[in-house]
Amino acid sequence: MHPLSTILSLLLLSSQPLTLASPTPPPPTSLSLLPLLDTLINITLTASTLNSAPPTAFTTTTHSAECADVNQGALVCCPSILDGDQPLVVTAARMFGFVLNENSVNGIGCRNLDDGAFCPVLEHRLCCQVTDLFGNVVS
Repeated sequence: MHPLSTILSLLLLSSQPLTLASPTPPPPTSLSLLPLLDTLINITLTASTLNSAPPTAFTTTTHSAECADVNQGALVCCPSILDGDQPLVVTAARMFGFVLNENSVNGIGCRNLDDGAFCPVLEHRLCCQVTDLFGNVVS
């Protein structure tokens, strides 16, 4: 079942009305919406495919010997990268109990190094599992 379907089902089956904002605070004896939202967030994150390996259709078939022990990916050289393990991202993931994928760096404008090409010092050598997503974007 898709995570959004699960969330909608849980919201519809809830005995408590869904109120995100109210002109007056609820009485102290009423149940809080926080546990329900916490549960929904955990279900969504657990069901998410973001912490899974990349889909087989996108996974590179060109494996570099240098990347065999890293992630079975292809060796590429990228002028720019987007780092997914920045402190803010890591902290948010921990708060929600999310397991980050170890492959947290995404390269932009990368080129394959399997043919013995040179990678300048100011560029980044990466072992990438997905090398043809969106053309020049590599992750």
